[in-house]
Amino acid sequence: MKPRIWSSGSYSGALGARVESLAPGTFWATHSSSGPVQAIYDYWQYFYRSKIGLQGMPKNCSKDFSAIIDYVDGVFLHGSRKQKADLKRLFGLQGVRHGDDAAAAISAPIWAWQSIQLYSGYSTFYQMCDAIEGVSPNTTLAESSKDGVGLKKALPNYAKGYTTSYLPVCRPTVFSRLANAQYYQRQCGLFFPRQGPYTYASNRGKTAAALNAHTKGRHLYDTKRLMWVNGEFDPWRSASTASVFRTGGPLPSTPRTPSIVIPGARHCNDLRASNAVNEDVKKTQEAVIKQMAEWTNEFYGPGRGRRPFASDGHDSEIERGVTWSRLV
Repeated sequence: MKPRIWSSGSYSGALGARVESLAPGTFWATHSSSGPVQAIYDYWQYFYRSKIGLQGMPKNCSKDFSAIIDYVDGVFLHGSRKQKADLKRLFGLQGVRHGDDAAAAISAPIWAWQSIQLYSGYSTFYQMCDAIEGVSPNTTLAESSKDGVGLKKALPNYAKGYTTSYLPVCRPTVFSRLANAQYYQRQCGLFFPRQGPYTYASNRGKTAAALNAHTKGRHLYDTKRLMWVNGEFDPWRSASTASVFRTGGPLPSTPRTPSIVIPGARHCNDLRASNAVNEDVKKTQEAVIKQMAEWTNEFYGPGRGRRPFASDGHDSEIERGVTWSRLV
């Protein structure tokens, strides 16, 4: 008999924690990276964490992007039919019927913030910033004003970058106010139309509060051998046990339930080996391996004739001594 270990991130990180909450002991040990365990209907906190993180973003880009979104919202909320049509055409969205759909699409590149990897260098997010400012890579603030170029230049610059780089790839992140919780609720019926007696849970009256009451959300206290890892600037952190909005504050780290918040990190950064170029990520990865190895050794205990699980990755018994369930 050997222990089953769950190591996962994002949705599956939350799933592993929920398994431990609802069926404790199913897995001997669990590593949950960036697991958003709290169901939240109107998740405005996503941009709260991003806003904090964006303090590290070039000030000119932050200011200009906010101005662009304010302008887009103003047009689709109060503009004339021609103004709305002209704005859609500027971004190549003339085939999009509804203003909230167009506003959500124009805002979408900001989602790239959560996907920044610490080894990636010139990421998509910073490419977007350079496009808005109309500058080449590695331009310093001394060469471009920290106040930005202003809406008059930023809007067409962004639209050009959007139509030449973003649209063909369509990789969805500060976001239009038109794309609110009700907007995404309406999407459910489009993505998941009723099939006979079957429909999505919220269409049957299920709520975020009901799910949290069932799983305990981010208030998981009585867990065993469950390790949490979150990124300081991960937009999903506010739905995790490391949330500053959690009653009582972020879950304290204990030997039974260790919790690590990686400085400067974003979503699931500890799951990529390449991110070890960052010293804080490297330390976290080493801590996770060490902790999971210790918990695995506890499964066998002394005198059971099994060779201990080594945390240095060179133990020939690893595959025979533990079963990994790793989902990302």
